[in-house]
Amino acid sequence: MEPDSLIAKWYFVQLLLWNHRVDEANKFIDEFAEEAPGHAVTQLILFLKFAFQKKKKEAYAVFTEDAKKWTWNDFHLP
Repeated sequence: MEPDSLIAKWYFVQLLLWNHRVDEANKFIDEFAEEAPGHAVTQLILFLKFAFQKKKKEAYAVFTEDAKKWTWNDFHLP
């Protein structure tokens, strides 16, 4: 995998979060969001960032209306 690949960065962020290295993950998440603001994975990792910070409103706000429709129905979220 290419080191500059968005997918490679996504996996790296997951590894950091799973290893409780949240501050390091947040740096990559912010870079990812700047690099690919409209990417679906950006929504997901921003959601994770805010969820780890216990910022519920901010976490739900990152999703597009289309994403909210399927997510809220599938996972019974408010």
